[in-house]
Amino acid sequence: MKIVKAFEDFINESIDVKYWMDYNTDTSGQSDPSFATKIKVFDIAFEEGVETWNAEADGKENQIDSKQAKKIEKLAYEFFKREKWISINIIHAMIAQEGYAGESVEITTESSELNEASYGKNTIYEIATPAPTEMLVRELTDLLGLDKSIVRGFVSPEGFESVLMINLTPSDIKKIKDEIGDVLIFKMDLSNRKEI
Repeated sequence: MKIVKAFEDFINESIDVKYWMDYNTDTSGQSDPSFATKIKVFDIAFEEGVETWNAEADGKENQIDSKQAKKIEKLAYEFFKREKWISINIIHAMIAQEGYAGESVEITTESSELNEASYGKNTIYEIATPAPTEMLVRELTDLLGLDKSIVRGFVSPEGFESVLMINLTPSDIKKIKDEIGDVLIFKMDLSNRKEI
């Protein structure tokens, strides 16, 4: 799941040890059981986490490069400093949620991606809930998997905690409505597209 977010925000709000610790247990049954092993040597764990992520990635575009790895390493090391261990599962979760955290160039891309998506055969959806955005992102990730794009930082006119998603299927929408409490889904139309 691609998540676009400013790196400074990501570092400031994502060092929640309990949040990340929940990812040590693989509830999907898809990862190697050894990935839950608590590793007490950070460098070995982090290198193995990045290598296994890139080896299992579906295409080069889903792998992380050294620049992205450096950003994730800071987050992973903060977790490690506090807990004195880290697992491959936790590193993979950090990569999945934060590995695509971009700088200002990618934030600009975020806006252009949304404009392009609103024209043609793409549809944009706002997913809103009273729960915190991080919780919503986590629920959507668990529910829909890693192949859906989530754009954070969207401010709903009503003040809801919201994210944007592109090209949800009717099945995706039903899953979201059935599985996430107090959720509102808005189909969006963007107009006034212009080149900048």
